[in-house]
Amino acid sequence: MLLAQFTVTVARPMTSYRLLELGNSAADIGWVSVLYALVPLVLFLPASGWAAGRGLVLLGLGSCALVVAGCTGLAVGEDLLSLTIANILLGAGNSGQLLTYQSVIARESGGRHYDRDYGWMAVGASLGQLVGPIAGTFTFEHYGGGLSGTTASMSIAVAAALAGVAATASLLHHPQVYGRSTDERPPKIQHRLHSTLSRPGAKASMYVSLVVTSAIDLWTVYLPVLGEERGWTPRLVGILLALRAAASLLARLALGVSLVHVTRRQILTASVGLAAITVSLVPFLGSAGLLMVAVSLLGLGLGIGQPVTLAWSVSVVRPEEQSTSIAIRLMGNRVGQVVLPALAAFVVGLGGGAAVVFWLLGSLLASSAGAAVKGHNA
Repeated sequence: MLLAQFTVTVARPMTSYRLLELGNSAADIGWVSVLYALVPLVLFLPASGWAAGRGLVLLGLGSCALVVAGCTGLAVGEDLLSLTIANILLGAGNSGQLLTYQSVIARESGGRHYDRDYGWMAVGASLGQLVGPIAGTFTFEHYGGGLSGTTASMSIAVAAALAGVAATASLLHHPQVYGRSTDERPPKIQHRLHSTLSRPGAKASMYVSLVVTSAIDLWTVYLPVLGEERGWTPRLVGILLALRAAASLLARLALGVSLVHVTRRQILTASVGLAAITVSLVPFLGSAGLLMVAVSLLGLGLGIGQPVTLAWSVSVVRPEEQSTSIAIRLMGNRVGQVVLPALAAFVVGLGGGAAVVFWLLGSLLASSAGAAVKGHNA
């Protein structure tokens, strides 16, 4: 997971540089980014059938191969069409990697260890997301910087090499790890979808996950906008963004110990509720010190949501439905990352500035805390 997220966070920003270098517009970059997220949506449920059976090892290796192919295409492509196709391959491959790794943990962890193991997986993802941009930028600058095909392509080539390492690491696992499910053909997609969503708590866990994932994206996009409105320095905004990420990482590191003392419902409700309160308070705070405290608490709340909802979603379904549950959850997250930013743009357009987005996030997070309570009581 660390290598997968490292690869993506190197390749995606450098893709923008490659597109600009070839003379494409900001609108072109936007459409390429949309296709990265939307095209894999149609692949999640069919791929979950492979993940539910003995095809999981092939799904993992195939996903890594798609990432290598996508990165290679991004490094050598010379026009908008070739870079768009390569970007879609990267998106499909990364989506397959997420489904594979989350399914392996669901299959190999005992029910008591879901939260701990998904917490460690989330730590790996966080580290990859932290180190990837730094390494990509370093490579970019080392080879001269500027909008040149050589510099951006070299950074993407590094990402391709690491994706190859991830594929090799997958090969080191004994095939039996991926082969505990039945050889029988999985039920049709419609049946798996209905059966999974009908489990008590399944819909609630996916709603909480959707809100938390989208909240992190919107926080990252709109904090600089709020800072510009309030006269905060770019350095302060950068510190606040880093504090949120660091606090989320710490929360994930401590998740296994925390769940020894509290239940999953208690920690999820408290963490999401804390995030709802602190994100709503941010527009009212003018002191840098108070902002840092609030943002640190926000990071703790948002960091816990993802691994715990993942553990919750696989624990409420039958073993043969776990990969389908993971696929539906990933689909929901992607849909939320498209719909909620559009909703945020709409409410900002009504007036009130960026602060309205933070209050919208507070309301959504509060509703997800309520869903966590009701879902666990279902």
